[in-house]
Amino acid sequence: MTKKTILLFLILSITFAHSKNNKTRSALKELDKCIVKRSSFEIAKTNHIKTLRTQFIRKKNSAINTYELNKELYKEYQSYKYDSAYSFASKMLRTAQELKDKDKIVESKIALSFSCMSAGLYKEATEISATINPTKLNINGQAGLYWFLSTLNGNMSFSTAEPYQSEYKIKSLDYCKKSMSLMNPKSSNYLLAKARQCQLNGNNSEAINIIEQYLLSCNHDLHNHAIFTSTLANLYLNQKDTTKAILNLVSAAIADIEIATKETAAIRQLAELLYKQGDIQRAYSYATIALHDAN
Repeated sequence: MTKKTILLFLILSITFAHSKNNKTRSALKELDKCIVKRSSFEIAKTNHIKTLRTQFIRKKNSAINTYELNKELYKEYQSYKYDSAYSFASKMLRTAQELKDKDKIVESKIALSFSCMSAGLYKEATEISATINPTKLNINGQAGLYWFLSTLNGNMSFSTAEPYQSEYKIKSLDYCKKSMSLMNPKSSNYLLAKARQCQLNGNNSEAINIIEQYLLSCNHDLHNHAIFTSTLANLYLNQKDTTKAILNLVSAAIADIEIATKETAAIRQLAELLYKQGDIQRAYSYATIALHDAN
């Protein structure tokens, strides 16, 4: 290799690194701007919740309407305040039992299980979901149940050690495959399941390709955007690509803030990565936000 070739290679490497640093700095500045407006997003969410709550007081709702209102409130609290989400999921279940509607009973039990899982109550989430008989569900009900069980076992695998970790991963993959066999191949849930299948099989590159294609080609709401970009960040971390992981965590954190969710994973992970890179001030600021939201 000639001296000129070596010099050109070094120049290109420095230029590429500088470009990546600029992207990261720009993305972090956008997140900082969004953080400044956090309170306005939260006020909008709490006002929407207040509007939904007043419907119980002002209207004489039928049992079906009561169920749907409880369901809507559960969704609002789902990633915002877990004890309130559990409360409305419980109300969903009571109303579903009054209606003797099997599909709504299952939907309510999954909502209860999800609330427990989100709070780290894996034992309780497992016990509630174990009372659901998948053979008595319609296709959508089965797909939803298997997808939840895949998520639950996946989460449990992250919070334990071997030999249990591998067992939970195997279960997560099995439930993932079952849910995919019942899903619409063009749906966002199917693509997320496909990415999870690839990830659990150790094929990170294919999982990354699936998610990136989805983000480029599909219309998706902020909640799905947060889920997909957060997943993508973890895949890039597995690939040792810290820059792309940070960019996707920033994107996920911005989406979380804009929908006023209290999911702390994206901004907490971001704080950890920035701390390792020496950006102590931002790491402290983001970790404080994550702790506040967790509390």
